[in-house]
Amino acid sequence: MEVISRWRNPFEKVDDLVSLSSGCAASNALKEDLLKAGEKALVVTKAETNKSTLAKVLEDGVEILPNLPNASAIIVDAMALLQTLPRIPDRFVDLADLTLSAVFKQAGKARRIDFVADQYPSVSIKNIEREKQGRSGQLAVQIRSPLQLCLQQWTKFLANGLNKSNLMEFLADRWGTDQCFPKKIGERKLFVTYGESCSKISIDTQGSISSSIVLERSSNQEEANTRMFLHYLHF
Repeated sequence: MEVISRWRNPFEKVDDLVSLSSGCAASNALKEDLLKAGEKALVVTKAETNKSTLAKVLEDGVEILPNLPNASAIIVDAMALLQTLPRIPDRFVDLADLTLSAVFKQAGKARRIDFVADQYPSVSIKNIEREKQGRSGQLAVQIRSPLQLCLQQWTKFLANGLNKSNLMEFLADRWGTDQCFPKKIGERKLFVTYGESCSKISIDTQGSISSSIVLERSSNQEEANTRMFLHYLHF
């Protein structure tokens, strides 16, 4: 009789979620979670990492030198440097020269310089953040000639990821091909990232400039501060 009394009428209308294997009804909390699973799957949330804490851990215990030794290497955050240029010249050809001078001023006598930038793929987990900040709708500028005029609204120009990508590609090409730079580069080795690529720019024994893609420094990491670790690995 006990077994029969525990049977349920198959024709009885009930709202419980019942396990077919155990016959147990789900709790209200579990039922609520299961019923909203499809809705929750469409909710996009951003999980941020505390990279500032990581940077502090890396800096702790490191001796700060007043001057870099001659045989040193340095990694420069490209976007940080570009955002702090004291003035913007009229044309991109002059911007390339001004930027390289700023890089070498920061590098001091370092023999190797890595100029590392963020990259901005069209499909990115950071697109939501950029849309919230209103940075996705800024005017995109194609750099078609070194003599092309620079956009004097520099902050707005750098607010667009495509503009920054185009600028980095222009700088890498200009520094690696124009014969006006060998004297300035001298014996230094310059590594410049743009998109997923990285170019090595150096001067050969004949005094000619050369540029080549370095495959082991190619990366799809979006942020420069992450990509820098790859460059550090290959020092």
